[in-house]
Amino acid sequence: MRIIPRYQLHDPGKRSLAVIKRVLGLLDVEPRISKAERRRISRAHGINWKTELLGLPTLIPYESFPIDMMHETMNITRDLMEIWKGENLHLSRLYGKQHEYIMSQEGWKLVDEDLLVLGQGTCYSLLGAHPRSTATYYSWKGSECRQFILHYCLIVLNSFLPVRYLKGAQHFSWLLNLCRSPALSQRDVSDMKRHAVAFVHHMEQDYYR
Repeated sequence: MRIIPRYQLHDPGKRSLAVIKRVLGLLDVEPRISKAERRRISRAHGINWKTELLGLPTLIPYESFPIDMMHETMNITRDLMEIWKGENLHLSRLYGKQHEYIMSQEGWKLVDEDLLVLGQGTCYSLLGAHPRSTATYYSWKGSECRQFILHYCLIVLNSFLPVRYLKGAQHFSWLLNLCRSPALSQRDVSDMKRHAVAFVHHMEQDYYR
Protein backbone atom coordinates (compact mmCIF):
# COMPACT_ATOMS: atom_id res chain seq x y z
CA MET A 1 0.00 0.00 0.00
CA ARG A 2 1.38 3.39 -0.92
CA ILE A 3 0.61 6.81 0.55
CA ILE A 4 -2.72 8.04 -0.86
CA PRO A 5 -4.05 11.58 -0.30
CA ARG A 6 -7.31 11.84 1.64
CA TYR A 7 -6.90 8.33 3.05
CA GLN A 8 -8.68 7.86 6.37
CA LEU A 9 -8.21 5.08 8.90
CA HIS A 10 -11.44 3.16 9.44
CA ASP A 11 -12.94 -0.05 10.72
CA PRO A 12 -14.50 -1.93 7.77
CA GLY A 13 -17.40 -3.15 9.92
CA LYS A 14 -20.02 -5.78 9.12
CA ARG A 15 -21.38 -4.00 6.05
CA SER A 16 -18.01 -4.04 4.25
CA LEU A 17 -17.47 -7.68 5.17
CA ALA A 18 -20.89 -8.51 3.74
CA VAL A 19 -19.98 -6.73 0.49
CA ILE A 20 -16.75 -8.72 0.25
CA LYS A 21 -18.60 -11.99 0.73
CA ARG A 22 -21.11 -11.00 -1.96
CA VAL A 23 -18.31 -10.11 -4.38
CA LEU A 24 -16.58 -13.40 -3.62
CA GLY A 25 -19.85 -15.11 -4.37
CA LEU A 26 -19.84 -13.51 -7.82
CA LEU A 27 -16.27 -14.62 -8.38
CA ASP A 28 -17.29 -18.16 -7.43
CA VAL A 29 -18.67 -18.55 -10.94
CA GLU A 30 -15.50 -17.26 -12.60
CA PRO A 31 -15.91 -19.08 -15.95
CA ARG A 32 -19.20 -17.24 -16.52
CA ILE A 33 -17.85 -13.75 -15.73
CA SER A 34 -16.98 -11.60 -18.72
CA LYS A 35 -13.78 -9.55 -18.80
CA ALA A 36 -15.84 -6.35 -18.64
CA GLU A 37 -17.69 -7.58 -15.53
CA ARG A 38 -14.42 -8.58 -13.88
CA ARG A 39 -13.00 -5.10 -14.55
CA ARG A 40 -16.13 -3.55 -13.06
CA ILE A 41 -15.83 -5.66 -9.90
CA SER A 42 -12.13 -4.83 -9.62
CA ARG A 43 -12.74 -1.07 -9.95
CA ALA A 44 -15.66 -1.10 -7.52
CA HIS A 45 -14.24 -3.35 -4.81
CA GLY A 46 -10.50 -3.80 -5.41
CA ILE A 47 -10.89 -7.58 -5.66
CA ASN A 48 -9.57 -9.31 -8.77
CA TRP A 49 -9.72 -13.01 -7.97
CA LYS A 50 -11.05 -15.34 -5.36
CA THR A 51 -8.55 -17.18 -3.19
CA GLU A 52 -9.35 -20.58 -1.67
CA LEU A 53 -8.14 -19.25 1.69
CA LEU A 54 -11.30 -17.15 1.97
CA GLY A 55 -13.35 -20.35 1.94
CA LEU A 56 -12.02 -21.23 5.39
CA PRO A 57 -14.77 -20.70 8.00
CA THR A 58 -12.33 -19.30 10.57
CA LEU A 59 -10.77 -16.71 8.24
CA ILE A 60 -12.16 -13.18 8.36
CA PRO A 61 -11.03 -10.56 5.80
CA TYR A 62 -9.36 -7.49 7.37
CA GLU A 63 -8.86 -9.29 10.68
CA SER A 64 -7.09 -12.56 9.87
CA PHE A 65 -4.06 -11.11 8.06
CA PRO A 66 -1.23 -9.18 9.73
CA ILE A 67 0.05 -5.94 8.22
CA ASP A 68 2.91 -6.60 5.79
CA MET A 69 5.42 -4.39 7.55
CA MET A 70 8.24 -5.07 5.11
CA HIS A 71 6.39 -3.63 2.12
CA GLU A 72 4.67 -0.93 4.17
CA THR A 73 8.04 0.28 5.44
CA MET A 74 9.74 0.01 2.05
CA ASN A 75 7.01 1.76 0.07
CA ILE A 76 6.45 4.65 2.48
CA THR A 77 10.20 5.22 2.93
CA ARG A 78 10.67 5.29 -0.82
CA ASP A 79 7.72 7.67 -1.16
CA LEU A 80 9.27 10.06 1.36
CA MET A 81 12.69 9.90 -0.30
CA GLU A 82 11.06 10.51 -3.68
CA ILE A 83 9.36 13.62 -2.30
CA TRP A 84 12.46 14.97 -0.55
CA LYS A 85 14.54 14.47 -3.69
CA GLY A 86 11.98 16.26 -5.89
CA GLU A 87 11.31 13.09 -7.89
CA ASN A 88 7.60 12.74 -7.11
CA LEU A 89 6.01 13.48 -10.49
CA HIS A 90 2.55 14.17 -9.08
CA LEU A 91 3.76 16.83 -6.63
CA SER A 92 6.16 18.27 -9.22
CA ARG A 93 3.27 18.81 -11.63
CA LEU A 94 1.20 20.47 -8.90
CA TYR A 95 3.79 22.68 -7.20
CA GLY A 96 6.97 22.54 -9.28
CA LYS A 97 10.37 21.53 -7.94
CA GLN A 98 11.07 24.63 -5.85
CA HIS A 99 9.76 23.78 -2.42
CA GLU A 100 11.11 23.85 1.12
CA TYR A 101 10.89 20.06 1.52
CA ILE A 102 12.96 19.37 -1.61
CA MET A 103 16.66 19.07 -0.78
CA SER A 104 19.46 20.06 -3.12
CA GLN A 105 21.95 17.61 -4.61
CA GLU A 106 24.66 19.21 -2.49
CA GLY A 107 22.53 18.55 0.58
CA TRP A 108 22.14 14.88 -0.33
CA LYS A 109 25.90 14.54 -0.80
CA LEU A 110 26.41 15.81 2.75
CA VAL A 111 23.72 13.39 3.99
CA ASP A 112 25.55 10.51 2.29
CA GLU A 113 28.79 11.57 3.98
CA ASP A 114 27.03 11.58 7.36
CA LEU A 115 25.54 8.14 6.66
CA LEU A 116 28.99 6.82 5.83
CA VAL A 117 30.39 8.13 9.11
CA LEU A 118 27.46 6.81 11.16
CA GLY A 119 27.60 3.49 9.35
CA GLN A 120 31.22 2.92 10.32
CA GLY A 121 30.10 2.57 13.91
CA THR A 122 27.11 0.37 13.10
CA CYS A 123 26.83 -2.82 15.13
CA TYR A 124 25.55 -5.32 12.54
CA SER A 125 23.69 -7.44 15.08
CA LEU A 126 21.76 -4.42 16.39
CA LEU A 127 21.17 -2.12 13.42
CA GLY A 128 21.76 -4.31 10.37
CA ALA A 129 24.10 -3.72 7.45
CA HIS A 130 26.01 -0.49 6.87
CA PRO A 131 23.73 2.15 5.26
CA ARG A 132 24.07 2.69 1.51
CA SER A 133 24.05 5.97 -0.41
CA THR A 134 20.67 7.70 -0.70
CA ALA A 135 21.25 7.71 -4.48
CA THR A 136 20.38 3.99 -4.36
CA TYR A 137 17.23 4.40 -2.23
CA TYR A 138 14.94 2.76 -4.79
CA SER A 139 16.91 -0.47 -4.52
CA TRP A 140 17.00 -0.48 -0.71
CA LYS A 141 15.59 -3.61 0.85
CA GLY A 142 12.84 -3.46 3.44
CA SER A 143 15.41 -3.89 6.25
CA GLU A 144 17.46 -0.95 4.90
CA CYS A 145 14.38 1.29 4.73
CA ARG A 146 13.45 0.35 8.30
CA GLN A 147 17.00 1.00 9.47
CA PHE A 148 17.07 4.42 7.77
CA ILE A 149 13.77 5.55 9.29
CA LEU A 150 14.47 4.21 12.78
CA HIS A 151 18.14 5.06 13.24
CA TYR A 152 19.44 7.59 10.72
CA CYS A 153 16.72 9.67 9.05
CA LEU A 154 16.05 12.24 11.79
CA ILE A 155 19.77 12.66 12.48
CA VAL A 156 21.10 13.13 8.95
CA LEU A 157 18.17 15.27 7.72
CA ASN A 158 18.05 17.54 10.78
CA SER A 159 20.04 20.35 9.12
CA PHE A 160 18.20 20.20 5.81
CA LEU A 161 14.44 19.80 6.35
CA PRO A 162 12.19 22.31 8.14
CA VAL A 163 11.02 21.16 11.59
CA ARG A 164 7.43 20.33 10.58
CA TYR A 165 8.64 17.77 8.02
CA LEU A 166 11.01 16.22 10.54
CA LYS A 167 8.17 15.99 13.07
CA GLY A 168 5.99 14.29 10.46
CA ALA A 169 8.71 11.73 9.74
CA GLN A 170 9.15 11.26 13.48
CA HIS A 171 5.54 10.04 13.77
CA PHE A 172 6.29 7.40 11.12
CA SER A 173 9.48 6.42 12.99
CA TRP A 174 7.63 6.04 16.31
CA LEU A 175 4.85 4.07 14.60
CA LEU A 176 7.36 1.76 12.94
CA ASN A 177 9.16 1.18 16.23
CA LEU A 178 5.90 0.19 17.93
CA CYS A 179 4.96 -2.14 15.07
CA ARG A 180 8.20 -4.08 15.65
CA SER A 181 7.25 -4.96 19.22
CA PRO A 182 6.63 -8.70 19.82
CA ALA A 183 3.80 -7.84 22.24
CA LEU A 184 1.58 -4.79 22.44
CA SER A 185 -0.24 -3.27 25.38
CA GLN A 186 -3.51 -1.39 25.01
CA ARG A 187 -1.54 1.84 25.41
CA ASP A 188 0.78 0.74 22.58
CA VAL A 189 -2.22 0.19 20.32
CA SER A 190 -3.58 3.64 21.18
CA ASP A 191 -0.16 5.20 20.51
CA MET A 192 0.07 3.39 17.17
CA LYS A 193 -3.28 4.82 16.12
CA ARG A 194 -2.29 8.30 17.30
CA HIS A 195 1.00 8.27 15.36
CA ALA A 196 -0.61 6.74 12.26
CA VAL A 197 -3.33 9.41 12.16
CA ALA A 198 -0.79 12.18 12.80
CA PHE A 199 1.47 10.90 10.01
CA VAL A 200 -1.37 10.64 7.48
CA HIS A 201 -2.57 14.13 8.49
CA HIS A 202 0.99 15.41 7.98
CA MET A 203 1.16 13.87 4.50
CA GLU A 204 -2.18 15.41 3.55
CA GLN A 205 -1.58 18.87 4.96
CA ASP A 206 2.13 19.39 4.29
CA TYR A 207 2.59 17.60 0.97
CA TYR A 208 -0.72 16.81 -0.77
CA ARG A 209 -2.77 19.79 0.48
